Amino acid sequence: MYGVRILKGAETNIMDYSGNIDLDEDILKGLDMAIASLHPPCIPFGTKEEVTSCLEKVMENKYINIIGHPGDARYPIDIERLVKKAKETKTLLEVNIASLKPTSYRPGVRENLIEMLGYCKVYEAPIVLGTDAHFHLDLGMFEEGILLLEEVGFPEHLVLNTNTEMLISYISQKRLK
Repeated sequence: MYGVRILKGAETNIMDYSGNIDLDEDILKGLDMAIASLHPPCIPFGTKEEVTSCLEKVMENKYINIIGHPGDARYPIDIERLVKKAKETKTLLEVNIASLKPTSYRPGVRENLIEMLGYCKVYEAPIVLGTDAHFHLDLGMFEEGILLLEEVGFPEHLVLNTNTEMLISYISQKRLK
């Protein structure tokens, strides 16, 4: 529409440390892509092992394409393990722009994302930038994320939402497994 490719998608909530989410498979099948995220109202904060293991289980779901805002220090993770599993399962990790803003309520994000991006470079694990826009004027406002990627020298070919066809091709591969 107007030169913009619109994908049907949803951000799902991870509901427990077994990796269950709040959308049924029938709904997920009808989407082009799905993000799974940890949110405090839905799941309590856990240990590093609980959170890492949970995210690994979520990434095994062939309908989950992206792990949303994985840098929140309230949900500690083994970042190297997360990146390796993301690469193995063809699940993208999000650099969440809203989490990088000074007004963000998620602690430790910048430091965790720098570490995550370092491992993504080493393992050639692709990412996406996401604005997490909850207001229309925030749509397409990627400045904080772009600056972070430049700061760490992150390769553009690993940022999949810079090219629509590249993104669609990548997320489609996971469902075929």
